[in-house]
Amino acid sequence: MKGSFRAITQVCFALLLALSLSLVPAVSALATELPSISPTTGEYDLDDPTEVMTAITWGVATLIDAIIDDDGYRLQQDEDYAVYPRNLIILPTYLEDRLTDIGDELELSISFDVGDAEFTITAIGTQPSISHPTRGYDLEDRDDVTTIITWGAANKVESITENGSPLRMRDDYEVGTIAAGKAALTILNTYLADELEDIGDSVELTIEFDRGDPVTFEITATGTDASISPQTREYKLDEPAEVRTTITWGSATKVDSIVDGDAYELLPDEYTRTDIDDNRSTLTIKNSYLARKLNDIGDSVVLTIDFDVGNDVTFTITADGTQPRL
Repeated sequence: MKGSFRAITQVCFALLLALSLSLVPAVSALATELPSISPTTGEYDLDDPTEVMTAITWGVATLIDAIIDDDGYRLQQDEDYAVYPRNLIILPTYLEDRLTDIGDELELSISFDVGDAEFTITAIGTQPSISHPTRGYDLEDRDDVTTIITWGAANKVESITENGSPLRMRDDYEVGTIAAGKAALTILNTYLADELEDIGDSVELTIEFDRGDPVTFEITATGTDASISPQTREYKLDEPAEVRTTITWGSATKVDSIVDGDAYELLPDEYTRTDIDDNRSTLTIKNSYLARKLNDIGDSVVLTIDFDVGNDVTFTITADGTQPRL
């Protein structure tokens, strides 16, 4: 009797062992059949906006219960996404409102009836640029300054500022289409004339687009300094008279002041300017001033002539005459 019981026990143990071993592959198979997507990341191209797709491996799942974004919004099937036998498609009608700039990122949590997955979508695109980050503004031929915008992923200029102060569309600048993907940005002379008054003056403009990084556009005033010829003259004590030199104006248009070495500023009736042609004038220092300053042979004055544009020049006048004899 005891032998029979032992035999029955051994048979039951063997059956239980076989059953347990047969269940292990079934459990492992179930674990490997959870749903997944590939790839788990996607890119939304702002240059050419279209849907973003990933492939679904369903495993034991049969449907998508919900897709929720990182703002907590539940996407609507057929409005925001579409499901095909092997693919999940996130539609551009949804993406265009969520991914508006280069680098924007969106995380979607996908819940299946069994299991879940994560899908990250990043906005990519070409940064906007300008053809000339620096330009010159010629003070001798004051005119608008233009550079060419290549839009890339951008569509418009949002703002242009200089040290935080905004320029005004149409009053200070204009944007005009010249070809597909390109536009002419023109900074108007009405703005530049007030900002760039002297050679070397500059403005750095920050251009903000609706998409992409801002760019800087630096405009520097260029021109030709005024000069005089000759730079030295003699004042004849034997026959006191006016002293003249010739101004070549370059970018300048007028004499702002003439100051001597004693910090005395000549009065308007102590010098005159007479035009020779469009770019030259005769500067005359009158005897009424010179007779007071130059009393002896070898006396001199150094006059600093300040122009409205460009660097100052100096004009040296020395007294000359005949030495007395015993």
